[in-house]
Amino acid sequence: MLPLRRAILGLATLFPLSVRATILMPIPLADTIKRADVIALVRVTSGRMVRGNKDDCGARYIGEIVRSYKGNAESKSIEFGPYYNLRIGGRYLIFLVQGALAPESYLSTNSKHLNALQEFHRECKGVAAAYAIMNSGRAAMPIEDSLDSIEKWIIEWSTLIEPPKNMRIRENRTISYVEVTEFERVFRSLRSVK
Repeated sequence: MLPLRRAILGLATLFPLSVRATILMPIPLADTIKRADVIALVRVTSGRMVRGNKDDCGARYIGEIVRSYKGNAESKSIEFGPYYNLRIGGRYLIFLVQGALAPESYLSTNSKHLNALQEFHRECKGVAAAYAIMNSGRAAMPIEDSLDSIEKWIIEWSTLIEPPKNMRIRENRTISYVEVTEFERVFRSLRSVK
């Protein structure tokens, strides 16, 4: 039995297995702002699952615009998707781009992931929402429930959007928080820099 194990081990070292995961690249907040077509604080008022001819095409949400920072300033609501896990009634800071899926930046990827994205575009083109959440859905950052004024709302900051060094962030063990007023201060300063 021992010679068989050595033979298998020897073959494994001659033909190493290569596994590549898809890893999203964190994007600086300034770049996220430039790429986004819409940036807003929203309250999700409804959501539903959508399907193409054969496959699941994610979710479509309608969000009441509480405060608009970029794009759609005159609208009272916006439809977006396709990522799951947003809570009906929940408040979010969202960064959206036009289209069924937002273009993403990857540190690494694999062919299965890229093929799945191409298939999603083919299958879901006609049923997906007009706007997509950036960073594979992670650019819909939850706002901590608060009955206080909007200025006291707290955003649970996404690790895939790199804040600038001058942004004041509160952290606990696993989550970073930013006050809405702090986001707005940094947003204005980044927008003024061309």
